[in-house]
Amino acid sequence: MHKLETSLTNFRFSNAEKYNPDPYNVTWYVLDMDEDTNENVRCFTTSEMDQFIDYVVKTPMNFFGGKNYIQCEDDEALQCGMEILLQNEHLPFPKNIVLRKEPLLEHSGIYSYRNVVLTDQQGNDQHTYNLNFNVVGRINKTL
Repeated sequence: MHKLETSLTNFRFSNAEKYNPDPYNVTWYVLDMDEDTNENVRCFTTSEMDQFIDYVVKTPMNFFGGKNYIQCEDDEALQCGMEILLQNEHLPFPKNIVLRKEPLLEHSGIYSYRNVVLTDQQGNDQHTYNLNFNVVGRINKTL
């Protein structure tokens, strides 16, 4: 099982008009949905990791710089997964971001996770994420 660490820039939260050009260091996991439509976080399989790395390499406007391919333990993903379920109106910025093929619109307020839409350098939507699985990224720090 694996996780991937990248830089992310040029995105906006799915319910916001303004985009974010600031770079962030993000650790990515898979966001699954079970048969009861509950979302669960887990590490990447080798096949999923290969697909995600291929996508990341092809979109340098959003994922620039180095990429760290790291072994992952399920308890790491579980901790990230527990955090995305919590609502916290007092966070100035979410701890986790979700990248989906079709971003979900959200209500206002800051939660511990937010859906994002990828943009170009001028802030125009350029959401090209097209993999058959969703990913959640833990924001480690601003670069």
